[in-house]
Amino acid sequence: MDLRTYLAIIRKYLPLLVIGALVGLLGGYALYASKPKQYAADVTFYVSTPVADNTSAQSAGQFATSRMVSYVQLLQSQQLGERVAKASGVSLNGAQVANRITANTTVETVLVTVTVTDSDGQQALKLAQGINKVFGPMVDELDNISRKTPVVAVKTVSEPHLHSAPVAPKSKTLLLGGLGLGLGLALAFAIFRELLSNSVKSEAELRERAGAPVIGAIAADRRIATSPLLRSEEPSARAESHRKLRTNLAFLDATGHSRVLAFTAPAAGDGATTVAANTALTFAETGERVLLIDADLREGGASQLFGLDGPGLSGVLAGTALLEQAVRSTANGGIDVLPAGELPPNPAALLGQPAFVALLEAVHARYDRVVLDTPALLPVADAATVGALSDGMVVVTRDGRTTADQMERTRGALEAVHCRLLGVVRNRVKAEGGARSARK
Repeated sequence: MDLRTYLAIIRKYLPLLVIGALVGLLGGYALYASKPKQYAADVTFYVSTPVADNTSAQSAGQFATSRMVSYVQLLQSQQLGERVAKASGVSLNGAQVANRITANTTVETVLVTVTVTDSDGQQALKLAQGINKVFGPMVDELDNISRKTPVVAVKTVSEPHLHSAPVAPKSKTLLLGGLGLGLGLALAFAIFRELLSNSVKSEAELRERAGAPVIGAIAADRRIATSPLLRSEEPSARAESHRKLRTNLAFLDATGHSRVLAFTAPAAGDGATTVAANTALTFAETGERVLLIDADLREGGASQLFGLDGPGLSGVLAGTALLEQAVRSTANGGIDVLPAGELPPNPAALLGQPAFVALLEAVHARYDRVVLDTPALLPVADAATVGALSDGMVVVTRDGRTTADQMERTRGALEAVHCRLLGVVRNRVKAEGGARSARK
């Protein structure tokens, strides 16, 4: 996967990523709220070695520095803990006190800082005060006993003091950790799902699987459910992407041999009917005489979009209706529509008879552009039959849903009937991807 693929995954799964981040934040906050607060008290000692007449200051300093590791261990020992517990008057044993003590010294210095952490701030302060009382005498017992001149001296340089704010838990650490964990898990799930999915991942892959150019990318629009048809001169992103598709189809028709265009999709629900109808409307915007034929004699999707019933294509092919009676003029966009009519029991056979060829020849002479809406290609043979009789087929794919296998089977089905595949249209492309693709 390249960077562009990862960005596409982020755009596709953005709601999931936001939810994952929020859940992570809530989890971090819950962990923060559930943990008991810890308070800390500090005390700092300075360890020195008196300089004897026959000892250099450097040697004395080196001796004090060498003792610092031992004193750090001493400060965290159970023996010192017992003395601190007694001196502080707290109801803890030596091991419990030792577990609350942390001692640190900076390399090459003779300063040691002792930190006592406890859920009770006042108890932490009492323990620090107890350490201040017993540490110096304990060092005397261990290093200076029976000596005329002390070899080590311990001095308090920072009296015991209690931090005003709790030192744990760290709210920022837990919140950022929860945010990172939630976001990371959501992103990992999104990437894993994409890796398992066999949908077409990129425009380059779609072009390779189809063996044809990608001639359009229709922007996703939430209003499509309530307003599937474009209004005249509509300035939306969806409308502009349809006009881009119209322009590309016009370039394909530079020689005038692509006036009868069939639209299909690999599977039902990919949006071929809406794309076909809106492409017809955008051709009409340029002043062309346009006829939209609803050749989906199984669902009659285009007829439903325009709210047309009564005699239609099926009646014309069966000889029960005249073409002039079946074609309706629409107020929407100024195009003519030949609805599906009554849905027959044998659509494929009806579309494959000579009457349909004669109908296409008749409307070809009357209109600048004829657009045919057909059923999904893979489930039934209707679309292939119609496509073979048209000047070329446009295949509409559903971004993120159409699979590589579906595209290869679609390509094979069209090649089997010697149907010219003009190009592929990506439908319902997310805003950024759609806008970028439409400008290419």
